[in-house]
Amino acid sequence: MKQEKAQLLMITSFPPRECGIATYSEDLINALNSQYEEAFDIKVCALDEPGTQPRYTDPRVLYHFDAWNEEACARMVQEINHNPAIRLIHVQHEFGLFGGEYGSYLLQMMLKLEKPVVLTFHTVLPAPDAKRRELVRSLCTLAVRCTVMTHNSAHILEEEYGIDADQLRVVPHGTPAIAWKDPLALKRKYELEGKTVFSTFGLLSPNKSIETGIEALAPIVQEFPDVVYLILGRTHPGVVRHEGERYREMLEQKVEELGLTRNVRFVNKYLELDELLEYLQLTDVYFFTSADPHQAVSGTFTYALSCGCPVISTPIPHAKEYLSDSTGILLKDFRNPTQLAEAALTLLRQPERCQNMSQQAYGQMNAGSWYNVAILHRNVYREEDKAFGGRSNLPILKMDHLERLSSEFGIYQFARYNQPDPAHGYTLDDNARALILTCEYRQLSQERRTEEWMGKYLRFMRHCQQADGTFLNYVDDTLQFTTQNQEVNLEDANMRAVWALGVLLEHHHRLPVPAHLRKMAEQMLARVTPHIAQVRSPRAASFALKGLYHLHKAQGLTQPHCEAVDLLATHLQSLYRDNQGEGWQWFEPYLTYANSILPEAMLYAYRLTDQSAYLQTARTTMQFLIDKMCTEERIKLIPNTGWLQKGQTCEGFGEQSIDVSYTIHTLLEFEQEFPQQGYGELAELAFSWYVGNNHLQQFVYNPTTGGCHDGVEETNVNLNQGAESTVCYLWARIQIENFRKRAQLPRPAKAQRTQPPTSYHPLPNFRSMPVAARSPENRD
Repeated sequence: MKQEKAQLLMITSFPPRECGIATYSEDLINALNSQYEEAFDIKVCALDEPGTQPRYTDPRVLYHFDAWNEEACARMVQEINHNPAIRLIHVQHEFGLFGGEYGSYLLQMMLKLEKPVVLTFHTVLPAPDAKRRELVRSLCTLAVRCTVMTHNSAHILEEEYGIDADQLRVVPHGTPAIAWKDPLALKRKYELEGKTVFSTFGLLSPNKSIETGIEALAPIVQEFPDVVYLILGRTHPGVVRHEGERYREMLEQKVEELGLTRNVRFVNKYLELDELLEYLQLTDVYFFTSADPHQAVSGTFTYALSCGCPVISTPIPHAKEYLSDSTGILLKDFRNPTQLAEAALTLLRQPERCQNMSQQAYGQMNAGSWYNVAILHRNVYREEDKAFGGRSNLPILKMDHLERLSSEFGIYQFARYNQPDPAHGYTLDDNARALILTCEYRQLSQERRTEEWMGKYLRFMRHCQQADGTFLNYVDDTLQFTTQNQEVNLEDANMRAVWALGVLLEHHHRLPVPAHLRKMAEQMLARVTPHIAQVRSPRAASFALKGLYHLHKAQGLTQPHCEAVDLLATHLQSLYRDNQGEGWQWFEPYLTYANSILPEAMLYAYRLTDQSAYLQTARTTMQFLIDKMCTEERIKLIPNTGWLQKGQTCEGFGEQSIDVSYTIHTLLEFEQEFPQQGYGELAELAFSWYVGNNHLQQFVYNPTTGGCHDGVEETNVNLNQGAESTVCYLWARIQIENFRKRAQLPRPAKAQRTQPPTSYHPLPNFRSMPVAARSPENRD
């Protein structure tokens, strides 16, 4: 019987109500659902705007009530208490959302609620009077956890309200995960080409002090006449109800009086998120002119930074904490157009500094993307109730970034954020990996376009193959080979190509590929075959064994292939024998990159030869690697800034997608060989690295672009989304989907294995077995 999911109830304002917290809550719930919908359910208890009768169309709205009506509050408490499905409540708190003095109706509700409550403070006021202080202390006492969005707010609660630090968690305001777009192209789209753009956005109200920005513009346009100030958004509905459009009309009149009609543009409408983000990404400098010195947090400020806007801000607490000299300018005073003008002129006179600020802001705010904020909220829920700690959803499989990185010739090596960087050209490595990926994706999706991709990457590999059958690796953007090919050992790259060719030919056996591609792959493999047995690098030997195993599954092996299997497997076994010892069960005196392919290669050697010694080496070395990399909670990769030397501890940072992907593949191969012994669960654990289960608690995969970031460093995620990281993520994603599908099927019974031979020779019966008998599923 399927177990019911845990249910979270969020008490908050919610669309169609127009306010910042309503938008915030909708974004947060969307992010939580996108990641944890399979683990737990979220419902909404919406706070009606007093005096209105809203119509909620979102099916997630389970209840709604007027929080300024004391009787309605009491009735709602009874409804919630009588609902057995609700296990946890999350309240979004703002003093003006609840009735009573300082919103004390919420306190009355929490005194009677019989469910645990997590409380988020959107405003934390310093220097509270006695009543406010006592109210907030009481709310915190009744809550199991309290979250705030800045460290400054946490500090005020601790020092001025006397709240225990253990009760508090800092979870930043979320922002969209931004796909970088060319600002010049966006300016053309919005008829701003050749303009220097300032902007501000949000529901207009006097507290935003938009007039400060308009008044600052007058001296700016004298030096920079092509400046345009965009005022984005309509007037706050609350302001309209009380005074109509008087505030906006005052702003428009001021623009007329100052002669700035050519320099100020009002965009008086509700902006959909995509349009808003495009306006922010074309912005050269963002004006944040709030006149509220106690504004604890601002979503508009956060969104501007996340889009890479250099920000000039008044000194609200949020800006004091987040804004630095590398991301913008913090003003000393409020409502001071002279200071704002001077700051803006400083940036306009230093375009390089402005550009650097943009890049720093974009990078800094990634940690606060909604995907990452959802992880932090889930962690808070899980602290109270383990039922909220279930497995995250499998992200939707998107091939957009693979296509973006690929030219007509192959896949570019590097990217700048999510845009390809042609200047650094291509590699055989990346195109071989891309060929493997597209074969697997074709098997999963059976899309016709995959044949085009396979042909592209295979032809690039053929371009890299030399007259003697070997491959070069490094190719510039004009398809010329670079001098790097003479500077580094190319064994790994060559044998990775063998692996890719073997995968394509096995793939043809499962789902036929066009004849010309199969023939091309066979010819390329035949030309490189004389070089396979000569490799000495352990990883090159492993790649070669992987390729030969796939070829064996597709069409059997020739005598030279069998001899290569024998030599390569013997070589790896000798390396293991020479380097293993007490506390060190490995092929080398160190662990570096792509470690898992070595025990995987020994597993293939066993499958190909039936030599039990190879299987024992595979299991022993894989367990050694698992012990070094896996904890109960997450995988910890060998860092690329500090390889693990025999007899030493592992230090340093730098974890990359390729190691996670290879590890997942190896674990799933072991899962097939040794079912229900925990290898599949470890593969799931490894995959969770991509979706936030790493030491930064941040997404490495980017669901917005479909790309994967280039690594996890000590304090940040590398935001570039190059070919290696993206291809390896997509391959891992496909493997996990296939594993989950297999896990839902009944396992076929296995036949009894006969005793393996006491010695191995590449005998004809090994090479001439029928294809069906040679498949791994029929070996045992």
